[in-house]
Amino acid sequence: MAVDSALAAGHAPGGTATLGPAARRVLIVTYEYPPLGGGGGVIFRDLAEELARDIDVTVLTSRGPGLAAREQHGRLEIVRVPVLMRDSESTASLPSMLSFFPSSLAAGVRLMREKRFDLVHTSFAVPSGPSGLLLAKWFGVPHVLSLHGGDVYDPSKTLSPHRTPVLKQTVRKVIHGSDRVVAQSSDTRQRALEIY
Repeated sequence: MAVDSALAAGHAPGGTATLGPAARRVLIVTYEYPPLGGGGGVIFRDLAEELARDIDVTVLTSRGPGLAAREQHGRLEIVRVPVLMRDSESTASLPSMLSFFPSSLAAGVRLMREKRFDLVHTSFAVPSGPSGLLLAKWFGVPHVLSLHGGDVYDPSKTLSPHRTPVLKQTVRKVIHGSDRVVAQSSDTRQRALEIY
């Protein structure tokens, strides 16, 4: 299946799991979650809080200075993993993004064994996508990927995924390996179709 029809239909070609009955336990993988980050983190906080009204939700995210490693708010659990050089709440450093992968993958394996999630939903193709996708594949559950824009195309950044070969290849693999792909805008969708 081509990426065009995958994004148009809301799913990607490489996904193997089926989205069956409603998930009762969801793992959200996102390298930014308030108070860290900007709009993408806020959107996923709102999504997690809304979902946790009815189902069990665990958010796997980065830990910044002064933040607890684990928090529980009713049916919402937040698990924060250590990352390198995350000194600013509003902006991630390159070392913090690169170190999120091994840190979140190790913690994610422990969580997947402990909780038996029905679905993994990843926010941002990079840097969250590789660990979210691998966790879903290794444990045989569906993977949903949300694209936010800068994880697909950001002409203001030298290391934008669309012009950095290793990032471009990573984003392509995450998109094509996911069972569903959601773009936050028609522009992000169009760029994903054209580039990946």
